[in-house]
This record gives sequence, structure tokens and C-alpha cells, in this order.
Amino acid sequence: MNSPIILPDLGEGDQPIRLAQWLVESGDTVVEGDRVVEVLVGGVLFHVASPTDGVVRRTIESEGTLLVPGTELGLIVQESR
Repeated sequence: MNSPIILPDLGEGDQPIRLAQWLVESGDTVVEGDRVVEVLVGGVLFHVASPTDGVVRRTIESEGTLLVPGTELGLIVQESR
């Protein structure tokens, strides 16, 4: 099963949101709640968490990209056991 990493609404209104850095790479194993990416809003750093356990298969947006809430940032694939 695939789970997208979605940028949530951070409640910062019309302030620009910029992808600061990925904390994981494609192929990394993550657990639900792990911090996977940092975004910068008005000088404040926010962490986006993994929505599920699995393997990061894709990081879509790159560092420095301007984003809006709801943007798909990457993809986590749940490994079948």
C-alpha cells in the first residue's frame, strides 16, 4: 500500500512555505511519526511526519521549492510482511 507524504495546513495563512530539507532519502525505512522533511514558514521551522511505517520510495519536491498546503511531498510504501 502506498501512502503519500502530504504537507498539512500549518495555519500560517498566506505566508510562503519553503521546503528546507529532507531528513530521509529514498530507500530509508521510517516509522509512523518519524520526522521526514522540514519546511520553513516565516522564519519558523516545521517538521512533517511520516504518515505510516514503510520505505521512502520517492521524494517529489526538492529543497528550496515553494509549497502550498496539500502538496504531495513524497511517497511511503508499506512493506508486506
